[in-house]
Amino acid sequence: MTEALDKEHLYYQNMRQAMLARAKELNCTFNMNLQKWMNPPEFNGISEAQRDELQDLLAQAGIDVMTYCEDQGIDSLLGIEAQHFENVKAHIINTTQGQGRAIA
Repeated sequence: MTEALDKEHLYYQNMRQAMLARAKELNCTFNMNLQKWMNPPEFNGISEAQRDELQDLLAQAGIDVMTYCEDQGIDSLLGIEAQHFENVKAHIINTTQGQGRAIA
């Protein structure tokens, strides 16, 4: 998409920086020959069982799933990468303990 940006546009540099930051977040690689970002790694999300476990933790803590997802910038719990499951789970537990709520 960076090649689609109008270099004469007033906000070209801002748009380019935003696109570059997003490409790096997605772990894309830059192809020097083609002069474009390519091949983000395949998304590997959590399983439905893991989603259910997180939903249970959130419910026990009295946290709305939709609100949690909005706060985290994801559309649903299934938008969490599998490699981050344990960290997300620990974050939910730590957050609720910090608020004086205990999860059994």
